[in-house]
Amino acid sequence: MPRGGDGGVRHLSEDELLRRGREAVKRGFHAEASELFFEYCDRLEIQGRPIPPVILAHYAFCIGSTRRPSDGIEICRQALAGSGRHPEVSLCLAKLYLMAGERRLAVDEADRGLRLSPQYGALQRLREELGRRRSPPIRFLPRRSAVNVRLGKMLRDRRDVPR
Repeated sequence: MPRGGDGGVRHLSEDELLRRGREAVKRGFHAEASELFFEYCDRLEIQGRPIPPVILAHYAFCIGSTRRPSDGIEICRQALAGSGRHPEVSLCLAKLYLMAGERRLAVDEADRGLRLSPQYGALQRLREELGRRRSPPIRFLPRRSAVNVRLGKMLRDRRDVPR
């Protein structure tokens, strides 16, 4: 985990860092949340205490939102390894994949999270936003076969024409 951070949050308690960090995420202030979560994680790391995977995932999401999504994905994968597959970690990783333009990986991660926690509302909403793929026109052929791709485009264009 990278070191650094601003001294402006050093006076806050760990509970206050978490509360303010979560609040900043809800408001969409990812840079502020990143700073707060960084301070929290840094303190735990210095003390040799484990960082809760959900907090690490939120930190990763903020990093990915304010810098490069790939940086956040790398950190979020660490959180995932230590989470025992917590749905909130899957949600953060799926959102990071979307930011990185990796829609298929986002769908796969959202589906994995929902298999473990089918009632997790935030993952359900994300999955609905991502939509569902239609079956290929000729099911016994691979989805990416030239025939399926061409037929799929023709059928899609036909559905788009108003009647």
